[in-house]
Amino acid sequence: MRARHYILVGIIAYCVFLITSMPAAPVIGMFKDRIPVTVTNVSGSLWSGQANIIITNKLILNNVQWTFLPLRLLLAQAAVNVNAVFNNNPMSSRLSVGLSGNLAFDELNINSMLLT
Repeated sequence: MRARHYILVGIIAYCVFLITSMPAAPVIGMFKDRIPVTVTNVSGSLWSGQANIIITNKLILNNVQWTFLPLRLLLAQAAVNVNAVFNNNPMSSRLSVGLSGNLAFDELNINSMLLT
């Protein structure tokens, strides 16, 4: 019984390692035709990565960086912190999706500079 427990924990840990170290570019490439978003120059992993430009409808984000938030899994949510540049202004937000499939933006901060 005890050996099976250690083997199961090892398999789960290995799967978590594989998912967190998976490169983001091939994963995003797999879903490219299924989502209404254009993503260019993706690098890094699903856990922590970046993209040069993300375009959807009329929204254009430059220099996008994301970091996965594993503690949000305890609240039954998959969440990432996102930092980007929107209209030449730095922005940050938390993007999360729950079990219901609803997408939410939390703590959206945009530092706009007024030019006079």
